[in-house]
Amino acid sequence: PVHNEPIGRAASGEVIFGLFIILSIYFFLREKWYISLIVFSLALLSKESAVMFPFALTILAVVRNGFKRGFILASPYFLLIALYLAIRLLVVDSVSGHRTEQSVLAQALTMVVATMDYMKLLVFPFPLSPFYPARWYTFFEHRVLFSILFLVMIFCLAFKCRKDKVMLFLLLSLFIMLSPVIFMVNAFVVGNSYDIMYIAERFLYMPSMLFSLFAAAFIARAHIAKKILTASWIAVALVFVVILSLSTGMWKSESVLASKIIAKYPDVSFAHNILGLISLDEGRLDEAAREFDTAIRLQPRFAEAHNNLGLVYAGQGEPDKAVIAYKTAISVNPFYARAYNNLGNIYMAMGLTDNAITWYQNALKLDLNLYLTHNNLGFAYKQKGLMSEAAGEFEAALKLKPDFIPARQNLEMLRMQRQ
Repeated sequence: PVHNEPIGRAASGEVIFGLFIILSIYFFLREKWYISLIVFSLALLSKESAVMFPFALTILAVVRNGFKRGFILASPYFLLIALYLAIRLLVVDSVSGHRTEQSVLAQALTMVVATMDYMKLLVFPFPLSPFYPARWYTFFEHRVLFSILFLVMIFCLAFKCRKDKVMLFLLLSLFIMLSPVIFMVNAFVVGNSYDIMYIAERFLYMPSMLFSLFAAAFIARAHIAKKILTASWIAVALVFVVILSLSTGMWKSESVLASKIIAKYPDVSFAHNILGLISLDEGRLDEAAREFDTAIRLQPRFAEAHNNLGLVYAGQGEPDKAVIAYKTAISVNPFYARAYNNLGNIYMAMGLTDNAITWYQNALKLDLNLYLTHNNLGFAYKQKGLMSEAAGEFEAALKLKPDFIPARQNLEMLRMQRQ
């Protein structure tokens, strides 16, 4: 059931990442080193947290082959990580990380609690939630004390399993693969909003595979009677079916998802923005304005909500308010190309064609793939009598989206006028 989120939101990155890691382990165990490396490289391209995999693999290599040969076998994977990080720094000029004003102690304690929460979701995945609001923990909170005790128990279990190569590898690998998201606790920003998540269920897709294998290995060594195992498996399956039936409904539609989030956490701005967009699409402009206003009140730097509020004002025939909303969106996010495009639209509606052209051009400087903006700019050029420039923009729109009928109609009309 904990995979409710990655499946519900079609988080294909998590699924592909998990597949490639498991395949890399499989080919490593079959001693097909080159295939294992190739598959691991695909895992790196799927999700950057794959950089932790060689640390887990080193444990397996060492316990199977001894220290010297184990490190030799694991070294190509570390070289591949170094190459990946070097390319990443050259191409995107950054490696993921986050900053916070919290003390090191608060961060460490919160990571400890997050570790226990992730494990709790693996063992008993209920209740499930698409959103876990950010929060920080202090030392004397009961959840912190329970979490520290939990980690001590895990350490004792690892020590007890130190002579069992399979159990030790699976247990330590589970926590190694979880470590990147534990380190990034309270750093997951939702979409273009400023809402921050504490943890996310989708990050358990790969660790759940290792957890399942660890549970299977533990049961195999416990020598439990077959009848008891069968009954236990059926009971667990039935419980999971019930949990799934209670949880999957939240992914029925964006409206249901946003409503459920707001019902539990009323101060989540992106959920209000979703409901506002739904109301806007359905023509309920007053309701849409209320939702966007709420999103802005909760997150004043939420550029998308400001932009969407501008769409409402434009629909209500209040162009001056729309201009203010769009410019506010641009002020909080100067790289938000859609707001530039919408500002151009409102100026066109006001008859200020020169202003509209300027804002369309600014939008395309930020994102040349906005086919709507190419079409809008072409129409503005046509209004100014710049037919060659207009044709070029209509053609650019069709190149990006060949089935975009308005651009095709505009281009055909322009050609007819030229004839």
